[in-house]
Amino acid sequence: TWAKDKPWLVVGTGASLERWDASMMLDYNVWTINGALEKTRYADIAAFHDPVIYNEPQKYINGKYKARFILTRTCNKKIYDNTIFVQFKIDPNIGHYTFRTFNSSSFAFELLMNRFDQVYTLGIDGGKALYQGLTEHYIQAEQGTDFNAHNAHMHELQQKTKCQLIRL
Repeated sequence: TWAKDKPWLVVGTGASLERWDASMMLDYNVWTINGALEKTRYADIAAFHDPVIYNEPQKYINGKYKARFILTRTCNKKIYDNTIFVQFKIDPNIGHYTFRTFNSSSFAFELLMNRFDQVYTLGIDGGKALYQGLTEHYIQAEQGTDFNAHNAHMHELQQKTKCQLIRL
């Protein structure tokens, strides 16, 4: 299947997102986290887990973009034909498998690291710095977010899965 044809690149909104190059789409399956789609313009999986982004992406992503699938949480209503729902611990239980995570990047890593030997990252930098090329609305909404806290269990997940995380 297409999901196994190329290695996965998880693209977040951290400062290293400035190194994104469109040619990366040729070498990787691309999984964007929320506003990262502003820079990439394409994703195999665009994770719009925050309800405000899923419901009104035009506020957070200027212009046109393309996504093979949009991944969102069960607290959202289906708006797009290519929507796939996942259920987090903080979501209403509607009978789906419940993932132990509370956030987009944590979910991406848990899913991918349990299935692949290597996962690549860009814009997953930890700390509080954001790529400054994102929309002002997105930067304001994420101001002060501690991305280290979002991915606190990464070391444990790496040990459990033996997956290699490779930062580009």
